[in-house]
Amino acid sequence: MRNYVVVAESIRARIFSSQTNLGPLTEINDLVNPAGRLDEKELDADKQGRGRSSFGSSHAVGKTDITKNHETVVFAKQIADYMEEQRVAGNFDGLVLVGSPQFLGVLRKSLSENCKKMVTKSLDKNLVHAGVDEIREQVTR
Repeated sequence: MRNYVVVAESIRARIFSSQTNLGPLTEINDLVNPAGRLDEKELDADKQGRGRSSFGSSHAVGKTDITKNHETVVFAKQIADYMEEQRVAGNFDGLVLVGSPQFLGVLRKSLSENCKKMVTKSLDKNLVHAGVDEIREQVTR
C-alpha cells in the first residue's frame, strides 16, 4: 500500500511517500506559502480604521487576522488540489495528515470527498520542521 504523508502548517507543507505502512519516508514535494511569511504591514497595507463599541469606546478595527486566515485557507486549498491531482493519477492508496491543530482542521475541510475517504490517520502535531526519522516515528505509533 503506497501512502502519502502530508506534514503541514500555514506556511509550509512537506509531502512524503512510503511504499509500506512502516517503510521509510521519501520527501517528494515541499510547498511554501509565501503569503504566510509576510508580516502584518505587508498583508494589510491600509491603515486600520476605528470602530465604536456599544458603550461609546473606540477601538482599532483591522483586517490582518482576516487576511492571514484567508491566506491560510488559500494555502490549504492549494495543498488539497495537489493531493487530488495525485489521487487521480493513482499515486497513493492511503493518506496520512500531520499538522498543527488549527491548520489541520482547515486542511481537512479543503480536501475533496474522495481524498477524505483515503485518510488513514491524522496527527495533531506540528512536525513541519522535524527530521524524516522523527516524522516516521510519530506517524507509525
